[in-house]
Parts: sequence; C-alpha cells; structure tokens
Amino acid sequence: SLRVRQAGGFMMGAQNFDTVAEVQVLTTNYQAEFGRASAGQLRLVTKSGTQSFHGNTFWTHQNDALDSNTWSNRNAGLEKSPHTYNAYGFTLGGPIYIPGAFNESRQKLFFFWGQEWQRDRTVEEQDGLVPTAAMRNGDFSELLDPANPYFRRQILVRDPLTGQPFAGNIIPQDRISPQGRALLNAFPLPIAGFQQGSDNWIANPTQFNNQRKDSIKIDWVPTSNHRLAVRHTWAPNVWNDPEPLSVYSTIWDYPGRTMAATFTSTLSSSLINEFSFSWG
Repeated sequence: SLRVRQAGGFMMGAQNFDTVAEVQVLTTNYQAEFGRASAGQLRLVTKSGTQSFHGNTFWTHQNDALDSNTWSNRNAGLEKSPHTYNAYGFTLGGPIYIPGAFNESRQKLFFFWGQEWQRDRTVEEQDGLVPTAAMRNGDFSELLDPANPYFRRQILVRDPLTGQPFAGNIIPQDRISPQGRALLNAFPLPIAGFQQGSDNWIANPTQFNNQRKDSIKIDWVPTSNHRLAVRHTWAPNVWNDPEPLSVYSTIWDYPGRTMAATFTSTLSSSLINEFSFSWG
C-alpha cells in the first residue's frame, strides 16, 4: 500500500519521500532477489550522497478550515469535526571527508540522511445503541411499546428460570448481579435529544497518529568497479484506535525498522555482479 504526504495517507514503515530517487513497479518475471511473490511489487530506490552537499527542508500543514461537514453530523445538528495534520522534515547528503587527511577527492565515501515527522490529530465519529438509565436498573417497560424508537417492535424480557415475561418488563433488583450492573455502567448514557434510527448515542473520541521516518544511507566506493551501499531506516508509528462506544482506546506501537546492504561489482562491460542483503 502507498500513501501521499497528506492527512489520511498511511503506511507502516514507509520511506521518507525525499529520500527516494526512483520508484520501480515490478509485475512479472522479476529476479529472484525480489522475493517469491506471484503478484506485482513496488521497489523504492533510495538516494545517495554526491560530491557536493545538498539538502532541503519541508513542512505540510492541513486543518479543518476547508473541510466540509459530514452527513451524520449535519443530521445530528453537530459542527464539523476538528482535524489538524502536520508533516515536516529535512534531508542532507554529501561526501564524508577530512581536508588533507581523508577522502580529499570526495569520490570514496558518501552519506544521505533524511528525517520526517507526521502528526495527525482528528476525531472518530461514532454512534450506537446504549442502555437507558432505567434499563440499567432493570426497567425495560419502554420496550413494551411496539413503536419504541430502539427496535420498532415490542420486546418482552423473560425470566430465564420460568420462561415467562417479567411483570411490567421490569427485572427485580435482587435478580440483577453486581457484575452485570458493573458491565452496564461501563457503557455511556444516551445523548439527550439524539435519535438516529435505533441509535441513541453519538460522540467524537479523539484520535492521534504519530509517525517518524528516519533513514540514513552510506555509500563506499573503494574502486571504480566496486560499490557498497548500506541503508538503515527506522519508522516508528504510534496511534490510538477508539473502541466502539468509546469504552476505551487501544494504543498501537509499531517500531518499524529495516536495513539493507548491496555490494555491486562491475566485472566487465557486459557482466555485473550484485550481492544484496535486507532485514526488517
């Protein structure tokens, strides 16, 4: 999967855009080093440093000022959801040398370093059906009305011991277990005045998505016929996922890390040998 540098684009372990020199789309009959997959693959070739220093900085910002409201929000009389997104970073590449001591020609050793941070702040629109305050105390009498807004039909609550409906659709207090009552109380109360279909609750729990993409590449050229390239990418991603009804929010922490090394030898004008190693 791919992403673009804008809010909503997402890929775990993605490469910083400004460290990519070439994108190759491999379809069929590709070489063995690209794996055993039968479908297409996407190969990113990262940039290398040159004999002179080059770099850049960038910042992308988006917010909800130009966003339109959703249908569900408008129908519920709610304002559009807040949303803020920032992506910023830099790249720097060039030779590794010490004047008068090491690699004076600036043709042997190079580096390319890129860092990118992404900060996405938004909300998740949720709605659902939750027990009313009366239901939490065992009073389900409102479900005797065939036109009740929750099920649009009459619902009878039956005694599991006798199979008969409870009188008035009310469960006696001594028949409600403390564990069951505690479970009910974990759910939020209905939102006053909100009714959309059978749903009586709506909320916008906050969401965050923090990504960071660090990549450094070292190229060593001992002779004109040989080249060793080593790249390390660290792309940690931490984000939260509000569970239904906002009872709790799961925190995900994905410490994406990859490393690759390639040694290329030009043996003749028509023969090239390449050894590659990757780890992730």
